Amino acid sequence: ATGDLMWNLENISMVTMRYILATTFLFFLCSSADAVTHESDSLESLLNQNLSDSVRLRVQIRLSGLYHFVDFSRSFTHAQEAAKTAEKINAPWARAESYRNLAYCYTLSGDYSTALRYDNLSLQNATASNDSSMITESYKYLGNDYYDIGEYDDAYAYFTQSYTIARKTKDSLNMAIALHNVGRVFKELGQYDLALN
Repeated sequence: ATGDLMWNLENISMVTMRYILATTFLFFLCSSADAVTHESDSLESLLNQNLSDSVRLRVQIRLSGLYHFVDFSRSFTHAQEAAKTAEKINAPWARAESYRNLAYCYTLSGDYSTALRYDNLSLQNATASNDSSMITESYKYLGNDYYDIGEYDDAYAYFTQSYTIARKTKDSLNMAIALHNVGRVFKELGQYDLALN
């Protein structure tokens, strides 16, 4: 009888813990979505003002990123507008970010060849702006493009290039991401021992 009582208490405790965790997760999810809505509304109203091209560009880039998973058409529209503005003012860093957002939109829509084209443009502009973090991420995104289309040798090459630059700049987050991506390639190729190492 004591064993049954302990078992019941443990199960009640587990159910209660799961309920608390689920409630906490939903709270953070809802408050995060509310924060995105608030920020996007504020930025949208800002676009109606007379802004300099550089400020308008930063707002469009941010909005494109905010809308990626919320409103695809708005994300795509803001990415296109940001790319036009970045080309107009000839800002390599902004072209790199705008093209990356466009590439991401094309990836989400399943158009991997166009995504690849824009990620290549992003890399060219990241290189022109000499931003090592942006270059590292551009290689990562190109690796993801090749991974998505099943070109694992090319994906491996871009992921290792991303790792190399991240290691030189002591960017531990992008180093970890690159190693994870290399592991994904080895897993797809059935080279499980290399993937684990």
